[in-house]
Amino acid sequence: MFSFLEVKTLLDFFFEPQGVVFVGISTRPGREEFNFLQNIKAEGYQGKAYGVNPQGGMLGGERLYRSVRELPEPVELAVIMIPREAVIDTFKECIAAGVKGVIIITQGFADADAVGKAMQEEIVHLAKESGARVIGPNSMGLTNAFNRFSTLFNYWDIPERPVSVGVASQTGFFTCSMPFTSGGVGLSMDLGNTADVSFAEVISYYDRNSRIKVITLHIEDIKEGREFIRVAGEASRRKPILAIKGGVSETGKKAAASHCGSLAGEGEVYQAAFKRAGVIQVKDTEDLHDLCKAFLYYPPLQNNRIAIVSPTGGAAIMATDACEAHGLKVASLAPETLDYLRRFSPEWFEPPNPIDLWIAGMAQGYEKTLQEALEALMVDHNVDAVIDITPAIDAPTRDNSYGRTFLDVIIPIARKKIKPLVVWPFGTHTLEYINILDKNEILGFTGGEQAARVIAGLYRYGIIQNRPQPGSPPAVVSRERARAILKQPHHQAIINVLEEYGVPVVVTYFAPELDTALGMAGAVGYPVALKIFSPAISHKSDVGGVKLNIQNPEELRVAYKDLIAAVKSKIPGIAVEGVIIQPYLPGGVEVLLGVKQDPQFGPVVVYGSGGILAEIVADVSFELAPVDDATAWQMITRTRSYALLKGVRGSPAVDIDSLIQAIVSIGQLAVDFPEIKELDLNPLMVYRQGVMALDVRMVIK
Repeated sequence: MFSFLEVKTLLDFFFEPQGVVFVGISTRPGREEFNFLQNIKAEGYQGKAYGVNPQGGMLGGERLYRSVRELPEPVELAVIMIPREAVIDTFKECIAAGVKGVIIITQGFADADAVGKAMQEEIVHLAKESGARVIGPNSMGLTNAFNRFSTLFNYWDIPERPVSVGVASQTGFFTCSMPFTSGGVGLSMDLGNTADVSFAEVISYYDRNSRIKVITLHIEDIKEGREFIRVAGEASRRKPILAIKGGVSETGKKAAASHCGSLAGEGEVYQAAFKRAGVIQVKDTEDLHDLCKAFLYYPPLQNNRIAIVSPTGGAAIMATDACEAHGLKVASLAPETLDYLRRFSPEWFEPPNPIDLWIAGMAQGYEKTLQEALEALMVDHNVDAVIDITPAIDAPTRDNSYGRTFLDVIIPIARKKIKPLVVWPFGTHTLEYINILDKNEILGFTGGEQAARVIAGLYRYGIIQNRPQPGSPPAVVSRERARAILKQPHHQAIINVLEEYGVPVVVTYFAPELDTALGMAGAVGYPVALKIFSPAISHKSDVGGVKLNIQNPEELRVAYKDLIAAVKSKIPGIAVEGVIIQPYLPGGVEVLLGVKQDPQFGPVVVYGSGGILAEIVADVSFELAPVDDATAWQMITRTRSYALLKGVRGSPAVDIDSLIQAIVSIGQLAVDFPEIKELDLNPLMVYRQGVMALDVRMVIK
């Protein structure tokens, strides 16, 4: 954990250095030579700037030094782009010269082979010893458009008007393409391999920087995931944070041993982490650009009621469909708004929402009708945002043109910022209209889908800002007693520790052979369930290792022989230690509940539809542990299993309250004992009263 003062001090000498040295600079002038020194001087950087080239020499009248040791005065920042074999020695020179921050552009470290990984580890060790901080390796560096400083080796023109967006990424693509991905250039940092400076530190810096209104992230991998969640969770209450997650792989799913492990892949874990932190995950750069602009232009929405204005019913219907698809509601207009709209509509026409202005517009002029309708909607307390579908038929540059008149109506109303007004121009000059709207800080799109998506983003952030603080953890169990239980023989330890946390497990007996199984079944009482027992088998049903509703000893003998034969047929040479006898307890709803320990974010709780179809159906939801009652309820309602739990087609409702407590308890167990790598309760039966785990699997580190 770090303080804001530490982070501000740290990142100020990256973003606002008084002096900088570029190590590995070319002696040849020109843009095509990737010449840092010339680039920043051309952009108007006011600080001291030096170049290092082992040959020395001159560049544009500036002396090039042979090493950092030769510099005439100390500098705060060094930018290194030399072969990787020379980086460590140069880094040591920088440390000796008192350099506070180092950006390593060079590739070939942890992003490459074992040698490069070892070199990166040495750089991190040297940084920790000296107190110097490192961005990269494998980084394009940073840009500060506010003071016209950039370490990009490819020349580009920093826009004259910075925008209030802070970018942290793991690729130079986002640093170089901010105008197209983030709506403009403000502050941008490419963290590369994130060997040292972290996403959490950059988010904290942007959070407290008054020039930044929107934070955008491109993430391939996060170290210290819980710190990221803590910092982003605090920052997201003040500023919207948008994220693109790259590099999601299916490999992690295939390698996991349990149902929960295979269902909770990297993508799902990051979704749960972003949700916990209040980070809005976007699907692509277009989505990122549009939402950035939305948050720069409009405040977040506290409700989701939308009015749609259009001269064409077909487009209005499409916009309505898009709104509903994105969780928005078509607003019920206030009585005074309806009365106002009726004044310029025929007697037989009842103004609905969407509002078709064509008839009234033909009667009194469309421009006047549009103006009166928009002004009425701007003050309607039942409307949170407006989508205006407007013709873009004539070129907007013509005097008194049809289209220009519409923009003259829309722009003054929208610029008052009473509530978001998003425009969908249609016609020959759509893109020209959108450009004019953008210059006036008004969003325009080529379709209703984009308009609905950004309004939904504004509403989503309103929810994030006002989200309640997490609830209290469950009543503390005796962790010391639970730790002692985990030292018992494995299967009994699983049962006992779950019961210690309030999750009952069906009475279970182990039988090494048939005669013992018959005796155990007699003690339990028929009907019984028979299951294979072997540490080598993760999913018993997959290998024919489960027999249910066995009514008597004769059926048990047959079931036992069939079960053993089926398992050995499926897995030749398998070591079968015996079988499990349990009472057969039908009549509830089967669900899946478990946890997976993620290397970055810690325990992840997995809940969904259970039984043999758990992975096939994949009807699951995810949350980072711990979870409170409200979060557990949300996990349940996000899945199709909720309909079964409430009761369907004559089946009774079951005990959802007990299921909520089980979810909360499992999350707390995983937090208390991070050595539990995976835990699988499948099925967990939810009955009319209470829950019962019928099959349990735990993997301990």
